[in-house]
Amino acid sequence: MIINKESTTKVIQEHEAVRASFKWLETSVSNIIPPSDALEITPQQQEKLRVAAKNLLELLNSMLYGFKEHFERDQQVLKPMAGIISLEKVDKDHVQIEKKLDRIVKQTELALQKEWNDEDFIRYLSRAQDLLHKISILVDRHTKVEDDAIKKGLSEIL
Repeated sequence: MIINKESTTKVIQEHEAVRASFKWLETSVSNIIPPSDALEITPQQQEKLRVAAKNLLELLNSMLYGFKEHFERDQQVLKPMAGIISLEKVDKDHVQIEKKLDRIVKQTELALQKEWNDEDFIRYLSRAQDLLHKISILVDRHTKVEDDAIKKGLSEIL
């Protein structure tokens, strides 16, 4: 089994960064959603929400692109550890993460194209928050499984 310690360390560091990014993203979306008892959103608040949604879209597109590159690195690092981790399960998780991210990107694009009333826009942001939470849980579980397999693979060669 040929395992490159530098590559495995980089993948583990990327996993830590991804988990932190999703936690930050969840918190950020939570902070921009007006309280449910807000009767009306001012034009200034509405503009802030639109800007936040545009920033969210930009960030999600960057993450989606970055994930595709990361998934390739995952495969290279995990391939020699096929006996330790199911590469089929890794691939399934990668596809699921990518689909969920793509879905929220498309929903955000749609939200920005429409003229929403306040209630609908807040409902959209709440759905986005729920989706981000689900993706965050999946990413957290998935990356920890990969990290454990990498650490086990490294311990076997040391």
